[in-house]
Amino acid sequence: MHIAIFGSATETFAQRNLNRSLDEQFAMFEPTVRRARDAGLERFVWVAGLAEPYAPSYFSAGATGFTSGLVNVAPAVSLDMIEALRRGDYPAAMKVWERIRRFEELRAADASANNVTVVKEALFSLGLCRRDVRPPSRPLTADERSEVAAIAAGWSL
Repeated sequence: MHIAIFGSATETFAQRNLNRSLDEQFAMFEPTVRRARDAGLERFVWVAGLAEPYAPSYFSAGATGFTSGLVNVAPAVSLDMIEALRRGDYPAAMKVWERIRRFEELRAADASANNVTVVKEALFSLGLCRRDVRPPSRPLTADERSEVAAIAAGWSL
């Protein structure tokens, strides 16, 4: 038996996505977590759901994986991060963190409103997809598009 739990890290995200407070979210997960622990801790895997920017801190607390939007754009960069973390090489992980920092800041801008838009723009700049996004996402400005394209071009793919 494998159990995956994806929760919110902020009150705002919990309210928007689960229509619950953080406390209510944790209470909702408690029976599932209890069952997972009863099944054996070796079967319980903690995946950090906030992607590469938070992966080093989550790994230091026991996470063994993370979600990633970056992996769609620059798989090798994302793999560099997880390999460093799995080796326990936090200086190497932080070097990757610094390489992706601005890309992730752009994704997180405006309460993460640009999360998907920035990834799609990077893919578009590499000739891999269209830049169209659905509401409530919005197209990036010309300056934002240029910055995302420059970042994506700087990563060796």
